[in-house]
Amino acid sequence: MAEILSSTRVPVLISGAGPVGLSLAIELAYHGIRCLVVEQTDGSVDFPTTNLANTRTVEHLRRWGIADKMRFESGYPTDYPRNYLFITRMDGYEIARFDHPANGDPNSRSPYSPEGRLWISKPYFDPVLHRHITTLATVEVRYKTALEEFQQDSHKVTCKIVDVESGRDEMIAADYLAGCDGGKSNVRRALGIQYQGVFSQGLNVAVLFRSPFLKSISYGPAVMYQIVNGQINGTIAAVDGKELWRLNIRNVKQEQIDDLNAPEKLRHALGQNIPFELLDVRPWTGHCVVAEKYQEGRVFLAGDAAHLNWPTGGFGMNTGVGDAVDIGWKLAAILQGWGGARLLDSYTAERKPIAMINVNEAAEMRANFDNQTPFSPKIEEDSEEGNQLREKPVARSCAHARKSFSMTPPASSSDIATRTRRSASPTARQRRSSTTVSTCRRLGPECARPMSGSRTAARRSTCSGRGSR
Repeated sequence: MAEILSSTRVPVLISGAGPVGLSLAIELAYHGIRCLVVEQTDGSVDFPTTNLANTRTVEHLRRWGIADKMRFESGYPTDYPRNYLFITRMDGYEIARFDHPANGDPNSRSPYSPEGRLWISKPYFDPVLHRHITTLATVEVRYKTALEEFQQDSHKVTCKIVDVESGRDEMIAADYLAGCDGGKSNVRRALGIQYQGVFSQGLNVAVLFRSPFLKSISYGPAVMYQIVNGQINGTIAAVDGKELWRLNIRNVKQEQIDDLNAPEKLRHALGQNIPFELLDVRPWTGHCVVAEKYQEGRVFLAGDAAHLNWPTGGFGMNTGVGDAVDIGWKLAAILQGWGGARLLDSYTAERKPIAMINVNEAAEMRANFDNQTPFSPKIEEDSEEGNQLREKPVARSCAHARKSFSMTPPASSSDIATRTRRSASPTARQRRSSTTVSTCRRLGPECARPMSGSRTAARRSTCSGRGSR
């Protein structure tokens, strides 16, 4: 970029108005720092992702004054339970269940924090951040505006931003630039910073659909239904807590994509008599990568621009929000004169190891899912062999639940519900399996061991540096 004179100067320019970019803007505003956020889209959500805001993320929301807005005013049902079920299909057998209170239930709060986890899909999470941003005098957001190029020197970062509709460009001088622009980050690429790790570990297909199946199933509501049968390896996740759902189909081969029959896959997950409306189908690839560094001079990376992981476990957005808070207060410290000269250098040193742990943990959890298949078609039989086959996934269910839901020390033995055997007539419309059903309102010792062991294991070479981009 040729030498230019900038007409506008801001302390921080943020590229990207997703959850991470908006979180950074809010954190800067919390410390009284002005910033400009540019987002090349209109800010709307075109496909629902992001299911879980962990306790630490919600603690940040609390500090910003919007935790209760996220919990009670987002539009997501406050009374929809955060249950997790393993079933053969929606009209089949229940294998295991883990019951958790709804977002609005006081029991959903952590005993070790004033907050607790929230199940909230992106169409509900993002708008709360967008609305809050409009109340902050120190934050300006420009939608349909792209960061086209930038150059930096020892005093500033000069950025060219472009209105994507009119084509009008403008030069902005910023003390610092933050790239929160996703996995295809133009900021990261312009800096020449590469991802390191394993790319394209597996192909999946996300299917968005509408169905009133809550009215007809006996299992009751859940945020995730893990489907366990011989025809499909997938999970149905609640989007709106009513009738909008997302089916994720795992272990799809590249050569199967063009011929993938999404309605047939939905039928394998739902059963023969549950109606549905197919809305959208999107293939996606899982990665296990972390940027080699998060900073180059006055330019920083956060969120997916710095790390990409499997969505299993809900690590992605939560790790990104942690990035935003970390670099946010450090930039404020430098800009306000109370931060040391080497403070910004600590950003990569502090955040990259966390991303490496979380990326590996997500990959390990995903591998556990993949290793549990294929299942025999007999798993759906009303027979002793069927019962035995349905008992096998229970141990894996507990292991997954421990990692996905347990962020607290082990509960006492009295906290785990007694396992019972349930049976029903095979002619019943909704069949309850006679296999073991594990109901953990607060996960007990066998399902809630401390995370330290698995975190240590995650440091192994689950996705060691086998490639870079």
